[in-house]
Amino acid sequence: MKHFYLVENSRRGKLPGVPELIEEYITNRGADIKRAADRYDADDIPEDTECLIVMGGDGTMMRVAGITAGRNIPIIGINVGNLGYLTSASSREEIIPMIDKLLNGEYTIESHSMISGSWSDAGGSHTAYAFNDINIDRRASRAIRMRISVNGELLNEYLADGIIISTPAGSTAYNLAAGGPIVEPCSDVMVITPVSPHAFMARSVVLGMNNRVDVTVAGGNGEEREFAEVACDGQSMGSISEETTVTFSKAEYTIPMIRLSGDSYFKTLRNKMNQIRG
Repeated sequence: MKHFYLVENSRRGKLPGVPELIEEYITNRGADIKRAADRYDADDIPEDTECLIVMGGDGTMMRVAGITAGRNIPIIGINVGNLGYLTSASSREEIIPMIDKLLNGEYTIESHSMISGSWSDAGGSHTAYAFNDINIDRRASRAIRMRISVNGELLNEYLADGIIISTPAGSTAYNLAAGGPIVEPCSDVMVITPVSPHAFMARSVVLGMNNRVDVTVAGGNGEEREFAEVACDGQSMGSISEETTVTFSKAEYTIPMIRLSGDSYFKTLRNKMNQIRG
């Protein structure tokens, strides 16, 4: 790799001076690097970019993945957030070895699936794309009832505070906090996890990514129209009303993520779990 683009979450200040260190080191090694402005879009990224270096947490990684979906530019992260399951370096000491491996070709590129969610309302048709998850959450004080169908066949009905449809990469995010399973990132599956379900045996369901999943908000006790909110990778996409169906499927885009030589998903997972335990 010789052409890099650096994206920094300027609100994170845990590694001051690191952007300048990266820029100087890559330039001194005869490669090229551009830095993003505070606000940017995919059109700002030069056509010859071979690697996106993202400084931030998993949230920043997700936003960059969403913005660049379709460009097929490999992404690698430096964690200046909290856990950083998706990142490859978490300290100043790890950054130069990371860059050396990128420059020397010591890495593999993993393809991570995205999911899409589509629905229609009075405002028209909507589609959201997610690297981690798309969730439907209650807005009122009562739980919402949701019917889940897979390829047109009823799977289950939940009375819960919400539901999460997660990618494998997103299994360690909201899905994990809600009691869902951890899934290897390159698996071609999606995970359905109810949030605070009102049933003892309401558990997550893991399905192949090529399935179509329909989630219909069926309302509460019938006294008034129930409303819920759709969120994509933590960003609100607006409200939906009773009897609205959101259809989930595998997105046409995949996100190329860089895995450095000597690293593994299980090593990262083990380190993050130890970090949580303190």
